Amino acid sequence: MFVAKPIKFHPGHVNEFATLPYVVSMKVLMTKILDFSAALGLYDRWANRNLREIHNTLIRLADLSGNEEVLDVGCGTGIFASLLVEASGKSGVYGIDIGPRMIRTSTKRARENGHNISYTLGSAIKLPYATSKFDAVFTCLLFHLLDPSEKELALMEIYRALKPAGKYIAAEFEEYPAGFLRRRMLRYPVSLIEKYGFCVDSEARGPSITKRHHTTYRVLVKP
Repeated sequence: MFVAKPIKFHPGHVNEFATLPYVVSMKVLMTKILDFSAALGLYDRWANRNLREIHNTLIRLADLSGNEEVLDVGCGTGIFASLLVEASGKSGVYGIDIGPRMIRTSTKRARENGHNISYTLGSAIKLPYATSKFDAVFTCLLFHLLDPSEKELALMEIYRALKPAGKYIAAEFEEYPAGFLRRRMLRYPVSLIEKYGFCVDSEARGPSITKRHHTTYRVLVKP
């Protein structure tokens, strides 16, 4: 547990793998595969099997009081946002995803469940929300799909969208995976946390859905 303890910034760390040409094409391919899987119901089956504990941990770490405005960035098919409705009240839950099929599926889920969730098709690097709008922002296994410049922009946008004293609650891979096609995917941008003004309220390791690489939970606070 760390209380208001910024992580040291190491210049150049995030761009360590920026020259790998396959990263962008792999990111696009993975995004398309995930989006297509939503239409077939495959993503829901995978998420229900692998992400339930992670979702519950994120909600527990957020410690919501029940009347917050909250945002799920990279919301997928809306499974987590639906849980947020129960944790934060009947309104004030938003979700955004870059996948059209993801948004269609999440919107259908909300309608069928009677949930008032506002879903938007869009990107983490340009959030279409007002400055200082949200009490809490969540990401769940998102950052390994972003390239270095997108990681920076996404953190800047999350910081901008949070209210003062707002929380960014994240579950991300520290390093994923170490031996993928004998290369390494981009790391979670630990070095950017201090650079963009966040302080670390808490940090913990969690279960790994890859069976080899752990998941790191962080609660970051906007001063």
